Amino acid sequence: GYNVKCVHTRKEAMSSLKMQAPDIVFCDLKLPDGDGMKILSKIRSISPRTIVSMVTAYGSEETRDEAKRLGAYSFIDKPFSEEDILESIKEVSKAGAR
Repeated sequence: GYNVKCVHTRKEAMSSLKMQAPDIVFCDLKLPDGDGMKILSKIRSISPRTIVSMVTAYGSEETRDEAKRLGAYSFIDKPFSEEDILESIKEVSKAGAR
């Protein structure tokens, strides 16, 4: 029941974000063409109401703290399951975040 758009690079993400602001973004910390933390900052400035969850296999406490400081709503560790993503979406909905 969700409309989903997948992009694989920083460039695709920025282009897509400028066309239509999504409700939720799941952004990997490491992308083929950029740093997810820098994209987080850009998402927050272009679309402040978009909820951003960072996804990574490299989630140190410092990285988590930095992501939260930059406006990430949550952090999802790899490997993750479909249920983890759905639970994250439900959590955002219950909290009324946006």
